[in-house]
Amino acid sequence: MAHIQKRTTGKTVAYVVRWTDPAGVERSESFSKRGRYDIPGTAEHYKHQLQTKIAQGIYVDPDLARVPLKVEVDKWVERAHTQGTRDARRNFAKNLGLLAATPIGEIRPSDIRDWLDHLTRGRSWHGDRALGENTVALQFQFLTTVLKIAVDDSILVSNPCKKVKAPPRPDTAKASSQLLTIDQVWSLIENTNRQTGCMLLLTAQTGLRPSEVAGLRVCDVDFLHRRIHVVQQANHDLNKPPTSRLKTRTSKRTIPLPRETHDALSSFLTRVTRERDDVLFRTKFGNIWCVGSMADVFRYAAKKADVPAHFSWHSLRHFYASALIEKGASVRTVQARLGHATPDITLRVYTHLWPDNDTHTLDAIDGIFAHRTG
Repeated sequence: MAHIQKRTTGKTVAYVVRWTDPAGVERSESFSKRGRYDIPGTAEHYKHQLQTKIAQGIYVDPDLARVPLKVEVDKWVERAHTQGTRDARRNFAKNLGLLAATPIGEIRPSDIRDWLDHLTRGRSWHGDRALGENTVALQFQFLTTVLKIAVDDSILVSNPCKKVKAPPRPDTAKASSQLLTIDQVWSLIENTNRQTGCMLLLTAQTGLRPSEVAGLRVCDVDFLHRRIHVVQQANHDLNKPPTSRLKTRTSKRTIPLPRETHDALSSFLTRVTRERDDVLFRTKFGNIWCVGSMADVFRYAAKKADVPAHFSWHSLRHFYASALIEKGASVRTVQARLGHATPDITLRVYTHLWPDNDTHTLDAIDGIFAHRTG
């Protein structure tokens, strides 16, 4: 049990709350006033709160709760298994703002709401530049994860993110009106050069991520059996090797190679010099493509093709998924082709594109009961 010890040093009086934590470690906390159990900031109040938490089994080490959030985030960054994940987490660490120096145990839901406002309306620590809605939602997801780990490690009693409404992700579900048409895809391809046209066609007919297109090697394309083996992606960190591991285990996959893309790649390779282990596509300076440069050439082609500006290179991946769904592909098939970690991700983005099966279900039930009602 906790107790209070009065300590006098000259004319200064302090009230020290002493207790032994569940691990058997003796601890103490000093206050200038003894106060009462219902007066915050006093020894009696601290003692009462302390004993209640110990009795309820929700006691946490007060020293650990004083650690700044940035310290726990940095640990989380270092636990990343791939360079891409590590880069995303580092970017999150740069967007903590005032939360970075806040003791993790003192973060309140209101602090998180203020932080989200800064991300949405303008980051004071980054020239008042705001982030896009999807990026804000991702930053909130990262914060939720870090604080959940703190709860699991008994640094926090509960996760304050649970009391904050998650920011919307408007681009999660893709409506039909947000998908490229086949005419728009061909117009994009026709309004650019041969190499970029091959890259666009490859994405539209295989659903590869932009970084996977950039990291594709000659040896990854099985021209004989018309298959593509997705095993790596471009690494956009200039201080790292040019290619790196894929995002997840399920990102490593084999995709059928349509005849049109097969022929376009074969023709392209007759006009360039590539070794077996070379990447297929290079910029005019001989470098591996990066997502930023791919976005630039897409915008240029889109402008020439009169394709709306809200489309991006990633829209070709959505086009591919919607084409599979339209032709009756299952959730598992679409997940496998896109390299999604779980079917839940596939459903979250594309569930509304699968055709309504009301007619089939009605026919099935009618058929079962027909022999009694007929």
